[in-house]
Amino acid sequence: MKTACAAILGVGTEVTTGQISNTNAQWLSKQLWTLGIPTSVQTAVPDDWDLIHQALVDCHKTADLLFVTGGLGPTTDDFTREVISKWSNLPLSFDPEAWTTLVGKIQARGVLVKDMHRQECFFPQGARVLNNPVGTASGFHLSLPNSKHVFVLPGPPKEIHGIWQDHIQSWLTDWARQIDPGLTWSWDNVGLPESEIATRVEEVLKGCPFEKAYRVHLPYVEFKLSARRSQQAEAAPWLQKITDVLAPWTVARDGEDPGATLIQHLLKVPGTLLVQDEKTGAFLWQRLIGVGKELLNSQKLSYTNQPGAAAQAACSLKIEATQDPHAVVAFASLGQEHSQWRIETPSAWLKFADRERQYWAEMAILHWRKWLQERPNSRP
Repeated sequence: MKTACAAILGVGTEVTTGQISNTNAQWLSKQLWTLGIPTSVQTAVPDDWDLIHQALVDCHKTADLLFVTGGLGPTTDDFTREVISKWSNLPLSFDPEAWTTLVGKIQARGVLVKDMHRQECFFPQGARVLNNPVGTASGFHLSLPNSKHVFVLPGPPKEIHGIWQDHIQSWLTDWARQIDPGLTWSWDNVGLPESEIATRVEEVLKGCPFEKAYRVHLPYVEFKLSARRSQQAEAAPWLQKITDVLAPWTVARDGEDPGATLIQHLLKVPGTLLVQDEKTGAFLWQRLIGVGKELLNSQKLSYTNQPGAAAQAACSLKIEATQDPHAVVAFASLGQEHSQWRIETPSAWLKFADRERQYWAEMAILHWRKWLQERPNSRP
């Protein structure tokens, strides 16, 4: 089986000037990686003909799949399709069917159809038109020599998501069966700084042929090992060595989010829930709402930073204030405490108030999650 990689090219001056973030590249890379396709290049260029053309040349050299986003609209700064046509040596042709669909969409919105809209219906010869279920500008797919493919998409994220779901995902899933996909294993660790994690890992991975990587996303230090699916058997002994050496500090594996896992457990707890946080400021609540929209929508979860409020809820998750730079975490229901843990802050973080609060918040999540996982019969 062959290997493959992708490149993502964002077109738009609004991206290169920092007016907006290039979230499209992040989203596309994540979707590709779920199919085992790594992204080798992420880049962005302004609405400049020559720069777009050069970026296409460069990206095409390094990738089997090229995704281009932006510049497909009706205005004068939307000329991505023209640059693609010149670069691929495929003349543009007008698509009457796409025009009929576009006119219907515009009129349904109560907007007057203008001649400028016609440019959205020109596509390179031989392109597969990707109808846009959300917006007006459809994308297109080109199959080029040497088994390379180019997907040209509009800029708005929701439109990319819609086209992906309707036209790209199934095609790409079938295409990915021909390749030897990439795999990544990860260990999220708490309690040791990055340098200490690296010292232990590097010692047991001497001679390891696979790609290693580290990432700090406080309070975690993540270690990752990557290989191809065909190399799984060869990678297995190295994976075991990493698992063994990091066991005392590993709290999550392979992208698992402890906060999201906690939310799923809390959804099963009957009655109202109260988070009583006297220690972390906004860190704990922000962490929970970031992964717990389903729980928030249920209207069973509330928050307070005031002591003595736990009796108002059927179940409470508390971080209590103390006189020292530590915290006490408790899980209680119907006014009766089930478990309590004292959180010791790593000495290196005692001088950084925000890091310390962030650590308390995450450790509270880990303790609550563990309690619910290990004592299912004791849930309130």
